Amino acid sequence: MPHHMVDDRWLCATRMSRYASRLTLEITRLRVERLRQVTHTDISAEGTIPLVGNYMGSYREEWDKNHRKGQKWSDNPWVWVVDFKIGEVRK
Repeated sequence: MPHHMVDDRWLCATRMSRYASRLTLEITRLRVERLRQVTHTDISAEGTIPLVGNYMGSYREEWDKNHRKGQKWSDNPWVWVVDFKIGEVRK
């Protein structure tokens, strides 16, 4: 049975042993900031695809779709910002 399966059930990646991971990320910086402090560079790094070249508008729409009341763009919540680099990659 593959290492990502337990009793024929899928095993969540956070429960896998480290040897089973294909990618290791190294955290290079960790900080807290207000959501609306995000920059175009940050948004691009998140992988947001802009609609008609508007990164901020696209990011705001995606954010509001995925977050509940009290965590919306207009609430400007505190967020964790995690910068990382790709460490080990295995095939």
